[in-house]
Amino acid sequence: MKISYFLYSLLVSIWIFTDAPIHKASRWWSIGAFILPLLVPYYFIKTRPQRKYWKYIGSWLLGFSLFYVAEFVIAGNKATINETKSPIIEEIKLLSFKSGSSAKEAQDALNRLDQMQDVSTITKINEVIKAIELVQALQIQANIDSDTLTNYVNKHRNELHNKGLDIFVEIEGLIGETYASHHRALKEYLDTYKAMLEYSRNNFDAILKEQQPQSRDYERLYSKYKITLDKHNKAYLHHMEFVEDYLTKHPKVAEYLKK
Repeated sequence: MKISYFLYSLLVSIWIFTDAPIHKASRWWSIGAFILPLLVPYYFIKTRPQRKYWKYIGSWLLGFSLFYVAEFVIAGNKATINETKSPIIEEIKLLSFKSGSSAKEAQDALNRLDQMQDVSTITKINEVIKAIELVQALQIQANIDSDTLTNYVNKHRNELHNKGLDIFVEIEGLIGETYASHHRALKEYLDTYKAMLEYSRNNFDAILKEQQPQSRDYERLYSKYKITLDKHNKAYLHHMEFVEDYLTKHPKVAEYLKK
């Protein structure tokens, strides 16, 4: 209450300082009102007709009460924030950051891989294979971090609910079946892509000369690669559609993720 008392007294004092000359009163009233707020009603009685000074006194009292309520709400919000700074919440935030970072790193590596279209030489093929291996390693780590976060939230689900922090549980709803399907399809696509390129590298000359069975085996691997690529793309789009729908139904989650 000390803050609201000080701020409101200061504002009223400044207002009286500008109001006093208009009503031919001394500006010393402003200093008196700041030191002893109970002088404010007396100032209104001295400077306003009877039909008006009660209105001003009521407004002054209302303003003081509003400042007090505002301070009370702010104090309550601070208390709520402090309560949420529990070891569990801090760990969830840390795991969320780690999971998000590893997922982004894996996605960035996958985007770079998608740009590597040239496989016309053995050197170029090896470069793409290395890029695939990097994506695979990063994807494994991203899945580990995601599972760690999910397991931790599930372990403390009841405590989060009791503290009114269901939003952390709701966020985990994003990591559902469509997420798992997408990552299974991605793994299959990467494995198939790598197998095709390794075969192409190891049988490079024979494939160029359309020798058999190398050329036929390569076509089979290429066909499987195209199927898994299409499957991965569809799984990714399906998951993105789910995410969009989920965030629409859970606006608090969407707002939290924006932060």
